[in-house]
Amino acid sequence: MGITEKLKKQLNSENENIRQSAKDCIIIAEKLKELDNGSVWSSKWHVLVSMRIKGRYPNCEEWYEPTEIGKIFIKGINS
Repeated sequence: MGITEKLKKQLNSENENIRQSAKDCIIIAEKLKELDNGSVWSSKWHVLVSMRIKGRYPNCEEWYEPTEIGKIFIKGINS
């Protein structure tokens, strides 16, 4: 499952904060694709987005949220 599919799945969360994080990460992913000819390089992605894990394998739940640098990146996109 690619990052886009994981973020779309995260949008279905009951938690509003997790859904908002997914929306923000989608904004980051789309901008990175625009800048890098349709690719999201992990070296850039991991600076802007962090992954959180709740629970234990195999029943763990993971979600993505912008790092502090990612939040600044989003502000730059929006201005």
